[in-house]
Amino acid sequence: MDVDGTRNLLEAARAAGTPHLVYISIVGIHRVPYRYYQAKLAAERLIQASGLPWTILRSTQFHQLLLVTRGLVRLPLVPVPAATSWRSERVWKWRCA
Repeated sequence: MDVDGTRNLLEAARAAGTPHLVYISIVGIHRVPYRYYQAKLAAERLIQASGLPWTILRSTQFHQLLLVTRGLVRLPLVPVPAATSWRSERVWKWRCA
């Protein structure tokens, strides 16, 4: 949905007279092979190549991940993907035209 939705948004933005786009993304998506992250990265690339003014805000997903794993803490072992990084980062990318 991110990629198709972003394409639709870009078409609508062009038709509306090139407003400034703001896209919320996730820190580190370029390093994680999960489909959801790769779709967000593809949407970022569409926006960057659109020719429209844009801002991409990459924030951490740490708190949402804790909600997902909250039920696992009752287990004797907690499964965690090998590529998981628990450090917190903040990255902002922007381009004003």
